[in-house]
Amino acid sequence: MKQLFKSFLIIFVILFLIYYWFLYIDIKEKCVFVLVPTFQPSNLSTKETINFLKESSAEEYKNLCIHVSAINKNPACGGFDGGCYEPNKTRTIYVGNDQNNIALAAAILVHETCHAIQGQKGLPLAEGECYAAGSHYLNSITDLY
Repeated sequence: MKQLFKSFLIIFVILFLIYYWFLYIDIKEKCVFVLVPTFQPSNLSTKETINFLKESSAEEYKNLCIHVSAINKNPACGGFDGGCYEPNKTRTIYVGNDQNNIALAAAILVHETCHAIQGQKGLPLAEGECYAAGSHYLNSITDLY
């Protein structure tokens, strides 16, 4: 009995750590992401940024939930203050460091989600459209905060 309890506790702790570090789950909105962690210093977690986006723009959060299944916080792709999208990984976006600014970090999610939408629709990846989406998002939240 004691061994069974220890085994259960170990499994529970492992599952909790997997959830805490590698998953974002929003059952109500049917939204699930795999979060690929980074070794870079960061003051904000990806979950905090996603939650900020959810609170500040239901439309952009919905786009993120529909078109993205993995968020890789990797500065090698997008640099330390940007992000990138690779067309061969249609449901993965890459984001760099948050620069300690949650609004800009959320705008990067919006920008890279725009590229994911373009890629999934077979459209050319147009930076202008996605910069406009990020800019529109930032302008919309200035009225909220």
